Amino acid sequence: MNKRVFGQTGLEVTELSYGAMELRKVEEPQADKLLNAVLDSGINLIDTAPDYGTSEDLIGKFISERSERVLPGEQMRVQRSA
Repeated sequence: MNKRVFGQTGLEVTELSYGAMELRKVEEPQADKLLNAVLDSGINLIDTAPDYGTSEDLIGKFISERSERVLPGEQMRVQRSA
């Protein structure tokens, strides 16, 4: 799996990331298998956001023991004033 340095952080992340939005639509056993398969494939960047429902809870529950290898990419909404 190819990696790149993430901005000026010095952290190496995979060129591919996993978008966790669809975790909100699967049962827990499926989420466990899926998240561990993502890490087993070498991906170390997981995209998540508060709008993704329970995805952040599932990530914490099923791969927290492996979290030293994972960089969560948290999205946030910026509200602009008129």
